[in-house]
Amino acid sequence: MMSIRKALALFLCSVCLLLQGCTAWQVNQLASSLSTLGPEHTLAQLEKIDPPSRDKAQYLLNRGLLKLYTGDLTGSREDLAQAKDIMSSLQAVSLTENFAALTTNETLRSYTGSPSDKVLVHVMLALGYLMDGDMDGARVEMLQANITMKQESDGETESGQMASARFIAGMIFELQREYDDAYISYERAYNILQARGEHIPEALQTSLLYLAKRQGRKQEYRSFVKQFGHEAPVIGKGLGEWFVIYHDGVVSKKSETRLSV
Repeated sequence: MMSIRKALALFLCSVCLLLQGCTAWQVNQLASSLSTLGPEHTLAQLEKIDPPSRDKAQYLLNRGLLKLYTGDLTGSREDLAQAKDIMSSLQAVSLTENFAALTTNETLRSYTGSPSDKVLVHVMLALGYLMDGDMDGARVEMLQANITMKQESDGETESGQMASARFIAGMIFELQREYDDAYISYERAYNILQARGEHIPEALQTSLLYLAKRQGRKQEYRSFVKQFGHEAPVIGKGLGEWFVIYHDGVVSKKSETRLSV
């Protein structure tokens, strides 16, 4: 018969494993209320949560994004940069952690970031730099995002490939007057959307047409005109162009799956 001490130890172990899902549940609740309560209130509630160390990267990603929404650019940059460093350092996960996750519960494994997380952290940092007027900082982040997307892709899948990230990189290159690099980024965004059978947004159409014409890519320009059904817009002397970036909704909730062995 199991001794009282062993039974108590087993009970405490079970309680600990159950508590591991609490942080994710709390964050999911906050994500659901973000659209109604707003980023300021959601950030205040998020900061009341003390996440376990293995969830620190995910927590910092959420907090850094909310700080970006509320205009705390310095705080956002610090959180996102720390999350980026944690995800990078956890690529070489310890044997002990992997064994614990395999034999007990997947939630014992540290959150190393999904492929999209690893790209989006660069995008959010780049946007923060843009809002702060730091073009060089934004450019560096998008160069790093490009490296990350190459690393996440095995040449056969589209894991980690984000058309929006490619578009923002193109926008930053264009603002820096690096027109060839801007065109390449826009073209990569176009190729990703084409491969997925998605509609090409008007903003991307305009950018491709304008730069193809500007850089003398006559064959590509004619092909895009035929596909999109319109010519490149003519920007009058002394006029400019607005880039408007907006965020719509939140990502799908992460759910927990258990397997007791």
